[in-house]
Amino acid sequence: MNPKYFVIICCINILFLILLTFYSTEFQFVGKSMRSVSVHCNINTNISQDSPSVASDKKLSQTDTDISNKLVLTTTTSKMFMKNDPAINEGQREETETHPQRSTLPKCPATLGSASNSSMYLTTVFTGRLGNHLFIYAMLLGVARSQDRVPFISDGIDIGQDFQISFIQPHINSKGWRVIEEFRSHTKFVPTFFHLPEENLTLSGSFQSWKYFQHIQAEIRREFTFSLPLQEKVQTILAAHRKKFLNHAVVGIHARRGDFLEPKNIKLGYEVPNGTYFEKAMSTMKTLLGKKNVTFLVASDDLTWCQENLNDSSVSILPQGEPSFHLALLASCDHVIISGGTFGWWAAWLANGITIYFKNYVLPNTQLDRGFDKDDYYLPGWIGLEN
Repeated sequence: MNPKYFVIICCINILFLILLTFYSTEFQFVGKSMRSVSVHCNINTNISQDSPSVASDKKLSQTDTDISNKLVLTTTTSKMFMKNDPAINEGQREETETHPQRSTLPKCPATLGSASNSSMYLTTVFTGRLGNHLFIYAMLLGVARSQDRVPFISDGIDIGQDFQISFIQPHINSKGWRVIEEFRSHTKFVPTFFHLPEENLTLSGSFQSWKYFQHIQAEIRREFTFSLPLQEKVQTILAAHRKKFLNHAVVGIHARRGDFLEPKNIKLGYEVPNGTYFEKAMSTMKTLLGKKNVTFLVASDDLTWCQENLNDSSVSILPQGEPSFHLALLASCDHVIISGGTFGWWAAWLANGITIYFKNYVLPNTQLDRGFDKDDYYLPGWIGLEN
């Protein structure tokens, strides 16, 4: 073969090998890049479903693995933040800007002063029994509304079962929040609770004053709408009485005795009315209602005493029942007569008719009297009578 042609053929072969090597490398790079993009998209898709699975791809290159690790770390960190958030537990806070999770409440401010009061939470501590719980909850809403805060309770206790309340939020963790306490006031209105520090707070106390929530009475009445089962039960009983005593005004009487007769409570300053008070109260109520016939329904924790002291043809004594049922029944009456205690107070407030109360419920010059202000406790227009 002519040496000249041999050299040309060799050069062509070498050039062919070079081109083959070059294009092979390019194809591998493009394939690898496309696979990386594909994996990246899969990772993002999996993150939105909260179940990353790229770790199972054993053919990932080191670059792909780095991308995967960063994305998985971002997701894990977001979940840790949600879990350890001081205000909202896992599953209730917005996760990331890319995949926000809706929340029924605004986000807590990260630092004091970084948001308006509308982003600040207010909660409370429940003590006592049903009547106390109603005062505490009503105060919470009244104070929160006056300062554009978000009210909530973690556990509805009895009011969550018996009323159609709106602000139970068990997912919010208030542990570590500053607690503002009501000291030695009991039934005295403390205006400083309407000027609280600008931070998430827990309020603790009795707050037994209508002045904490007088500006949102309509909302409180909506919140304290009784549950449907309670309403049905009460209406069945009231319908029977109204049918029996046609065109009668139905007046509820709450005669609380029980724990008020215990030595420790007598020492504190609680006084229990005698039969004379109830006779005067019923007579006064009949006078106020004029010629209208009246039927009295009595709820008490001492049925024997009531049968012995409220023996009148116009009186019907209710059998023992759950406190919530008795409260719903009294609140459904046209007017109310009460002895003492927060339970009777709320029966009268919810009934929203004529109210007669026992004037000596708290004895003067006692420990209880030092924290009692009758003008802060009893509403204007309520009528006080003595024994």
